[in-house]
Amino acid sequence: MFKPYKYSALFLLVLLVLSVGKVNAQDKITFIAPDKLLVTADLYFINDTLPYMILCHDLKSSRGEYKDLAHRFNKLGYNCIALDLRVGATKNGVDNETMELAQAKHMVPKITDAQIDITGAINYVYSRSNKKMVLVGSGFSGALVLYIGATNPRIASVFAFSPTDNFYGALDTKTAFSKCAIPVFVASSVAESASTKAFVSSIPASKLTFFTPSGPGPHGTDALLTSSEVNHDYWLSILMYVHQIQGGS
Repeated sequence: MFKPYKYSALFLLVLLVLSVGKVNAQDKITFIAPDKLLVTADLYFINDTLPYMILCHDLKSSRGEYKDLAHRFNKLGYNCIALDLRVGATKNGVDNETMELAQAKHMVPKITDAQIDITGAINYVYSRSNKKMVLVGSGFSGALVLYIGATNPRIASVFAFSPTDNFYGALDTKTAFSKCAIPVFVASSVAESASTKAFVSSIPASKLTFFTPSGPGPHGTDALLTSSEVNHDYWLSILMYVHQIQGGS
């Protein structure tokens, strides 16, 4: 249970995360996925001592989905890498370069193939830090990071915003989720709540933190943007969850 002074500290941290302030520069990087496709990403680096958070976008999107969010995740105590998955499009003026390269190679990826890029990012991050990392996903990639988090020993925790089952049986998520041994945070809009709860129902209750805002809100990571009326609710729940997984009480 949180003590009053801890609530105050968390509130101050919410204000810090939501503030603009000075931000770290981002660097465009590339790495090789297990199937040899070159993956593009944006690195938001703070220092070598911090763990990493891998940020995965929704359908019809790119690493630009995190253009206004990555620096806030930095403030939670993580280096961040925002990926261009091979399934996507331009988002916030940022082209999906991994998708463009896959098209140039005449590849026709299925949405489940995006997990190859996420696995490549996990391998890349582990080679840099030798530490377990956190996965963040939105929509279809929210479902993918839950699936990968339940099966990859290099993952410490998962954030899934509006995880959506677009796989039509191609992935046995129910069995994988039932074996989840790490803490996961799942959030959805009010409208998506029932279907999302059903989708993640096989995750052990002791490992699952499920959040729905007090009012209507948008799909996926759009709920975290300042343009969302419920973004403060989301960030407070995120901060309380991070406090717990980072050793708070």
